[in-house]
Amino acid sequence: MSASFDLIAAAPSPLAENGAINLEMVRPLVDHLVESGVTGLFALGTTGECMSLTTSERQSLAEEFVRSSDGRIPVTVHVGHNSLAEACGLATHAKLAGADAIAMLPPCYFKPNSLDAVLECLRCVASAGKGLPIYYYHIPHLTGVPVDIVELIGRADDTIDGFAGVKFTSPAVDLFQLGLAEAGEKTVAFGVDEMLLSGVLAGATMAIGSTYNFAAPLFLSVVQAFQEGDLEEARRLQQVATSMIHVLIRHGGLGAIKLAINELTVDCGPTRLPLRMPSGEQWPIIREELAEVGLFDWCQGLASADS
Repeated sequence: MSASFDLIAAAPSPLAENGAINLEMVRPLVDHLVESGVTGLFALGTTGECMSLTTSERQSLAEEFVRSSDGRIPVTVHVGHNSLAEACGLATHAKLAGADAIAMLPPCYFKPNSLDAVLECLRCVASAGKGLPIYYYHIPHLTGVPVDIVELIGRADDTIDGFAGVKFTSPAVDLFQLGLAEAGEKTVAFGVDEMLLSGVLAGATMAIGSTYNFAAPLFLSVVQAFQEGDLEEARRLQQVATSMIHVLIRHGGLGAIKLAINELTVDCGPTRLPLRMPSGEQWPIIREELAEVGLFDWCQGLASADS
């Protein structure tokens, strides 16, 4: 690529068929991601089913993701929790485990009722992280916590040690662009895979997403085409990606994404309730639909899956 762009995989949490965490599958997953061209890992976020895991499970997985990366790519560990005390403990643990950065969803059952409250939560967790870079994880359609991202970036930058930026998972590209302008040298990572090209057009230099686990070459091709000035090709490739994601949304969303990860890369096991995954019998139907939108022309190592 002619310019730097970071494509970060929001990794799933490998589980065994009995629902227990499966640490043995973390290294094969990380090895695959490194080989696929992603430049970092975002562990234990939404794709990692963070809110369905216990604190001890999250700690064990964080340790294994860091260990398995072997310094090849940086690992950001999400530590957000409805209990601020638990979030702080997870932040301290991530530091001890050797994570490169942490991220934090705000508490979302008893929701912060002001930006001041959000910033105070962020400040507590940042302090517990003892100097680790920290990102605010903005995903309002799931948390129900809307914030003024421009004001959050400006105030956090002035008052919170280690504040590194925002993971912005919202289709509001106008607000993303305003956040980028406010961020300066801080990072605002774009988090909507099906709109990656829109994020890149707005100025994104980093993206974090779940479908990068199995379709990184496709998304890297979108970015490369844009950087080379071939906007028509970038649009065409983004259309493939967007169509792929809508197939998965129709078949169950995050559960279908994990099934695709299992079938196309490394078997990371089932989802944990309340999420449900499509049955294995549904995979041939999903695979056929993915083939129809052209996915298998752009993903590495999928020839056998499309046979």
